[in-house]
Amino acid sequence: MTALGQEKVKMSDENSEKEIVKKLDKVADSLETTTSQLSSVVTQQQLDLIRERISKNESEISTIKDGLTSFSDKLSDIDQKKSYKLDEMARTVVELERDYAAIRSLMFSSFALSTVAVIGLVICSIYL
Repeated sequence: MTALGQEKVKMSDENSEKEIVKKLDKVADSLETTTSQLSSVVTQQQLDLIRERISKNESEISTIKDGLTSFSDKLSDIDQKKSYKLDEMARTVVELERDYAAIRSLMFSSFALSTVAVIGLVICSIYL
């Protein structure tokens, strides 16, 4: 080949190398853009997942709060019932103590009366 032919081959090789470098630059830019978009998609997916989990946790917290409120109301009702029952039992104990005191005084009175009756019988039997 002649020098001119070799020079044309070199130039065409350089042009093809430049074109390849340009194409590779375009591919690199395209990959960079795609990577950026994919990371945005992944980040958006993660945000969506986090939002979904937060929503689920909020609903569970609401359910637990409602359950605790219901439980608290039930405990309050039970406490009121127990308080009423305790007051009722206290009144019953007071009444029982009063009845016991009355029975005890009746017992002492009957003992005294029976003692007087026995003494009266003894005195009557002596005079007869």
